[in-house]
Amino acid sequence: MTLSTSCRFRILLLSGVFAFSLGVPALAASAGLQRGELGERYPKAPKVLPAPGASSGLLLVDIVLRFPLGGTGLTGAAVVATDSAAFIIRAKALSKHVVLFHDVPVGVHALRFVTAQGGTTLFAFEVPHTPDCTVFVSPGGVSYLGTTTVRKKIGFGPPEVQIAYDAERERESWAIFLKKYPNTPWADLVRARLDSLGGTQAAR
Repeated sequence: MTLSTSCRFRILLLSGVFAFSLGVPALAASAGLQRGELGERYPKAPKVLPAPGASSGLLLVDIVLRFPLGGTGLTGAAVVATDSAAFIIRAKALSKHVVLFHDVPVGVHALRFVTAQGGTTLFAFEVPHTPDCTVFVSPGGVSYLGTTTVRKKIGFGPPEVQIAYDAERERESWAIFLKKYPNTPWADLVRARLDSLGGTQAAR
């Protein structure tokens, strides 16, 4: 089964360069939210992962930044439980395109923020809620959201975000996880998931 590729939406880029575009109250409120997000703590991935439990799971998100001049790198991401907008889980990037969320409570979660850095400038991208961009985290299981592409065109317009699914990208993401945690109790679950991806496409 192929994940929906219709999840295409626009987000606001937090940067002083674009401050002039935030005059509308709704946009100003969103910009303030993103500024506040830059002050939040994004924890590094732990050296040792806790064993799978009955009330939480593990989630990987694959994020690709496409900026015309390059030089902008992923620093982290945040997901939110869809039944509680205030419950946000933040994490620093595990690699240049993979973010690991561990000990995620069972339930439906959505990507909320993507953070990046270009030179000395930090950015926070707010991702609006949409059903197509969510993933269910099962108890003691491993989940994969899909590939989130943040694309910025030349000019001052906001970036575009698209979430799609590709089995090869998922394989690569889990391979990065196994390289970091080859002996974790989660490893067998991840290898079983990789075995299930035998075709060109798979459900998350």
